[in-house]
Amino acid sequence: MDSICIKYQMTVLHNHSISLAGTSTKQLFAQQAGRAGT
Repeated sequence: MDSICIKYQMTVLHNHSISLAGTSTKQLFAQQAGRAGT
């Protein structure tokens, strides 16, 4: 029971970090696009 709970928490944390990385990457692309536009 505990191992399943730990696996679930690790998966949630993993997915959260991926979404965070995706967001920061989008922001970086937006900044670069903005610089290229000016």
